[in-house]
Order: sequence, then C-alpha cells, then structure tokens
Amino acid sequence: RLSLDVGYDWRTYTRYDAGLGTTRADRFLDAAAVVERELSDRWTLRASLAVRRATSNVPAFVYTSVVPTIGIAYTIGLL
Repeated sequence: RLSLDVGYDWRTYTRYDAGLGTTRADRFLDAAAVVERELSDRWTLRASLAVRRATSNVPAFVYTSVVPTIGIAYTIGLL
C-alpha cells in the first residue's frame, strides 16, 4: 500500500508584535508518504517520510523539517 498526503496552511496574526517589529504571517507546506508491505498474515513493514516547509515574514520562523520513520507491526488475533 502507498499513501500520499499534502497540506497547506497559512496563518496571519492580527496584533503587531513589538518584539519582532512586525505583524507575523506564516505559511506551512506539509507532505507525507507512507509505504506498507505485508510480510505475512500478521507482520507488516511500514516506512514513511514526512516533510514540513515553514516560511514566514520573520526569518527566525523559517525552517524545513524532515522526519523519516520505519517500523514493523505484529497483529494479534484474539478470536
């Protein structure tokens, strides 16, 4: 199985921030991809990659985050 997810968010603030010297406006672009592979009836291997790109009119709030994960799951059947 393969799944993809993309989202965009923007935030504007109504109050002037005297410490920053401006009214902030931030934007976030999020993307994620997940791949799952069934190894057997009960075992599943899963790998994912999530990325966030944040931009702002304040340079201190600009960043890129990349989070890779890998895992294995075992399903217990009770019935």
